[in-house]
Amino acid sequence: MKNIFLLLLFMASTLAHAASSPTLIPFQGRLTDQVGTPYTNGQYTLIFNLYDQAVGGNVLWTETHQKVGVINGTVNVFLGSINAALTSVDFSQTRHLGITIDPDNNPNTPDPEMVPRQMIISAFWAKNAEKLAGYDWTPLVGVNNPSGALDGSKVAAGTLLGTALRSGTVSSAQLGDGSVSNSKLLDGAVTLGKLATRVTSTNAPVGGVATNGFLGVQRWQSLATETDWPVSNLVVKLTTVGRPVVVSLSGWPGTVAPEAGYNSFVRAYTTSDNTAFGWVLFVRNQADVISGSHFENRGGTTDTAISIPSSAFSCLDFPPAGTHEYLVKVRVPRHAGGDPARPFFMMAQNIRIQAYELP
Repeated sequence: MKNIFLLLLFMASTLAHAASSPTLIPFQGRLTDQVGTPYTNGQYTLIFNLYDQAVGGNVLWTETHQKVGVINGTVNVFLGSINAALTSVDFSQTRHLGITIDPDNNPNTPDPEMVPRQMIISAFWAKNAEKLAGYDWTPLVGVNNPSGALDGSKVAAGTLLGTALRSGTVSSAQLGDGSVSNSKLLDGAVTLGKLATRVTSTNAPVGGVATNGFLGVQRWQSLATETDWPVSNLVVKLTTVGRPVVVSLSGWPGTVAPEAGYNSFVRAYTTSDNTAFGWVLFVRNQADVISGSHFENRGGTTDTAISIPSSAFSCLDFPPAGTHEYLVKVRVPRHAGGDPARPFFMMAQNIRIQAYELP
């Protein structure tokens, strides 16, 4: 078997930054015999090993290239193109490349590794191109991935100023509950113009006002037993986060002709002289009575009413977080005395309901 020599013509290293690309070392050498004659054209097996020492030491990485074409003794390969684990080798320290050539492509023939090993010094390896001054991204974001979330403990108080943040980069979805408190806001930083317009609707979202239009004249007849009658159209929905809710009725003179001297009212009456009394009720979710106002007339007249002044009357509710329906019901028991078959008649005019959550 001929003596084989490898003349190292060029060896450099480059780092492919794309996450899907391996780290490669382009390698070029020339095979000659003892008198410098280029090795015969053909295909040969080359084995490459990286060591931590020039002699002996530990094998850090190995790769076998089979059927490597040799033309006029010249050989070209990319180390790392077969075994991508080359990325695990730390080239910030000097490494040594050992090369073994199998000229007869026979694995049973002993083929000694060539000496000396070729030195790869750290200047050939642009390791800091993927690191920050020798450190990866892990201390900042927990993993070596610059797209990860920033560790808040690494940000000194007062270092993230509004002028340093691009408009729209910090949204409510990126802020944890309670992460922005009053003590962290500069005086005057939150102005009225920066607050969203409060939504007014019969089905209002969080922060909105649930209200309906003014109610025209409504008449209905009671049953022979005590009943809670819902007032048609006096119903709204409000979504809350769990804070107290103000519910109110308000009146408005409007253009409807007044009944019994009241422009805005809830009224009950009979067709004969009888005592009448009852309640106007605020109700949540059809069943939960949260407040009420009593009205009464004890004989001598045929009707009784509760006036709803323009200043409104209201109550405070303490609902859980969620969407709630608020409505008005009128409760009128059967009158005392008189003909029990004679029913009550009830009316409502020029009133509306509002509900909003306290900030």
